[in-house]
Amino acid sequence: MVTALLLLLAQAESLPPLPEVQPPPPANTPPKSVLAQAQPRVDACLTPNTRAGTVKVRFVITENGEARDIQVEPRGTSVTPDVQACVVNVLVATPFARPASHVDEPFTWTFHLSSTVPSSVATQIPFRGEVPAGYHLVAAPRWGLIGGGIGAFLGGYAFSAAIGALAGKWSGAIPIAGPIAFAVEAWSQSSSGISNFFLNTLLTFATIVETAAQVAGVVMIIVGVKSPVQWLERDTTQPAITFAPGAPGAPLGATLSGRF
Repeated sequence: MVTALLLLLAQAESLPPLPEVQPPPPANTPPKSVLAQAQPRVDACLTPNTRAGTVKVRFVITENGEARDIQVEPRGTSVTPDVQACVVNVLVATPFARPASHVDEPFTWTFHLSSTVPSSVATQIPFRGEVPAGYHLVAAPRWGLIGGGIGAFLGGYAFSAAIGALAGKWSGAIPIAGPIAFAVEAWSQSSSGISNFFLNTLLTFATIVETAAQVAGVVMIIVGVKSPVQWLERDTTQPAITFAPGAPGAPLGATLSGRF
């Protein structure tokens, strides 16, 4: 039992790497050159039990230089489905030069995989509308946008509240609507004169800035929460080994079990 489990652990396959998004190539770079540069990342998809093989793919290079509608051709492909999925994701993360015709350009290519098992495994790839087998979708709020929104709102609110406190008008402490109410009240109670007109005009301008800052902050917070960042992560199973005294059907011994 112990020997068999140790052999199973030694032969456990490592997961193929997940590709990182690459920088765009120079304009007019042929697709063959881009795919040749992607070959090392494709080779990294191989596993200990799949040391070589081929993957034939058909896809479309969009006018934005992205690989779309990727299909693996059964004829011309000799690797396992997990390696095929990894190769497809390498293509998804590989930018191409925009077609000179400015229209989608179909392309067919055969990767000849050979080489070494990767030493490290990336954990994330971009989400482009589809969740391939072996992956799951992860989402997180846009914290940068939320933080900027909080800063804009608090800045506008603090300025409004400070002006209202100095003038003895606590309506300035009301979020968003407070500055507007304060400005309207100031205009309705002001006396005639150039100085009063100038002060009220300045107050109106400040009211617009304060209100705009608070509204913009609220909008940024809502967008940051409602439009989260999304990416794909590989489904993984953490190795676990359990040791327990006693063995089924034997008076003495121990049981070693594991999940890989």
